[in-house]
Amino acid sequence: MVTRVIAGFDTPEKAGLAMERIMQDVKGVYSANIVSEPAVSAPAESPLQAVDSIAEEAPDTRRSSSGHSRSSLYIVCDGSRSDEIYSLIMTMGGINMA
Repeated sequence: MVTRVIAGFDTPEKAGLAMERIMQDVKGVYSANIVSEPAVSAPAESPLQAVDSIAEEAPDTRRSSSGHSRSSLYIVCDGSRSDEIYSLIMTMGGINMA
C-alpha cells in the first residue's frame, strides 16, 4: 500500500538533509518534495510592541530568529516503510508529523 508521510521542519536546510538521508537509506520511497513557507517580516513597531507580539505568538507559528522560512517534507512511500521514515524524521528534527 502506498502511504504519504508529512513532516514540518524549522528550516528548508533541515528538511533537505532529512530528505536526502531518507532517499539514500530507505528503500520503497517513491517521491519526496519540500514546500517552504516564506519568512514573514513584521512591520516596523516600537521595541515594546515587538516583544509583546512575539510573546503572543503560539510556539508552532514562530519563525526562526535567522529569518528562515518553515518547511514541510512530503514523502510518498511503501506503507511498510513508514515507521522507518518517521524514526528518521524524528532523529533529523522533524515536527508535526502526519
